[in-house]
Amino acid sequence: MNYLLVGGAYSVGKSESIYRLTQYLLTKGFEMVNVDKETEIKAGRDFKAILEGKNTKSKTVRILINTATDTPEIIENLKLFRDENLPVDIMISSIRDNDFWPRKSFFNILNLDCKSENIIEVPLGKITRRGNNFDVALEWYQTKIDELLIRLLYNEPFNI
Repeated sequence: MNYLLVGGAYSVGKSESIYRLTQYLLTKGFEMVNVDKETEIKAGRDFKAILEGKNTKSKTVRILINTATDTPEIIENLKLFRDENLPVDIMISSIRDNDFWPRKSFFNILNLDCKSENIIEVPLGKITRRGNNFDVALEWYQTKIDELLIRLLYNEPFNI
């Protein structure tokens, strides 16, 4: 399985970035084949879902998309959702930064080895501009993050 992780501290936009990426994939022909019954795909809400569609090589791929990894219990639920929806080719998920304790739980519970798994992590930061420039800075930042995530998915190893 290939992993694209969107990392960072609390409230840096991990879930929002993953939500926008999900919307992008849906406009590119991917279909929602399963959504966790306890979640709803909506801006500002955490969710787990399986998308299915064709990659750039015309192969059908299944993508697990997840936004919340705040506690070991949430990560356990992610593992159950993953296991119930196998096979999965790509997992896109949020992950907390190195100082946040559930990060190690993410790798342990999902049984991921950073040295042998195909994991790409995009770290996010906080926009701290104040005054009239905040909205402009935030829009620029979100656009650049979206472009980066889409470019990563388009190329190896994802080929979306």
